[in-house]
Amino acid sequence: MYATTAVYLLSFQEQLKDQLKEYDIAPDLRHLIEYLIDSLDEDGYLHTPVSDLVNDYSFALGRTCSEEQMCEALSVLQRFDPPGCGCTFPAGVPVTSTGAE
Repeated sequence: MYATTAVYLLSFQEQLKDQLKEYDIAPDLRHLIEYLIDSLDEDGYLHTPVSDLVNDYSFALGRTCSEEQMCEALSVLQRFDPPGCGCTFPAGVPVTSTGAE
């Protein structure tokens, strides 16, 4: 008889948050990146405009941030694997990540 082994797979968001741990960044920026990670769809795309994210972030968490800060956080997130995560729509995937020249 075989023993049942429990397997725990990290969610896409958990994998991105693990990558975030490797970055030495300010706590406020880290918090914004975590918020962005939680705002991604299941394919890693961001469908909410940055201006709306700023408002939602302020309302939901009682913290304020500027669009520039949110854009900086998004820029960091877009460096994570897989390439293209955090893009605003599928066409936003950088050409270099698709292998096209």
